[in-house]
Amino acid sequence: AYPLRGHMLEKGFEKGKKQKLQDFYIDLGSDHRLFNGAHVDVYTVKRIAGRIARQHIGSAKVLEVQGNDISLCKVLRNGNLIKEAFDRGAEIAIQAY
Repeated sequence: AYPLRGHMLEKGFEKGKKQKLQDFYIDLGSDHRLFNGAHVDVYTVKRIAGRIARQHIGSAKVLEVQGNDISLCKVLRNGNLIKEAFDRGAEIAIQAY
């Protein structure tokens, strides 16, 4: 059932002088009934005093479901924030709908 929740696995292609993030891989796929064209919200996750705090940092679209538990997503908004969070080792959560 939607929304689906997962995590960013790794960065994909970077482009331009500032190496802006173009795409990335997530741990959701055909086993989760994810489909090409699904929209994805991207969040950083922090644990504070035993609670989970999520901050929305960008959005993407599923370009290609590549397997049971892996899909390629194209960044639609805020690739620089997603790249920065990934590079600093932040936990990055995905919500697909």
